[in-house]
Amino acid sequence: MDHEVTPITPEESQVLDVARGLFYPFDLRLCIKQSYKDTACLGLERDGFTYGEVGLLSFLRLLDRVMSLQEDFKQNGLQVNNTQAKNRGVFYDLGCGAGKALVLAAL
Repeated sequence: MDHEVTPITPEESQVLDVARGLFYPFDLRLCIKQSYKDTACLGLERDGFTYGEVGLLSFLRLLDRVMSLQEDFKQNGLQVNNTQAKNRGVFYDLGCGAGKALVLAAL
């Protein structure tokens, strides 16, 4: 089975460079360790918690797809109820990683 390779666009490359530059200094082992400490301080069991990180390129493409679907909705006269969503979109990060998803959404 062949693996499809999708080239990275110049815009994607620029966003990825910024995101990588922001997260390069962070040791993710420390983020995971902090996640364990936080749940212990709250007296919670780890069973229901998962530490996770998004893949930068795949998540960036997912966000781009969502934004293009939102544009399709607008062009086809479908209603977008939230005022902020009508302009650029709203992104909520519920927190289970170092914040990469939030940074990508902001870029």
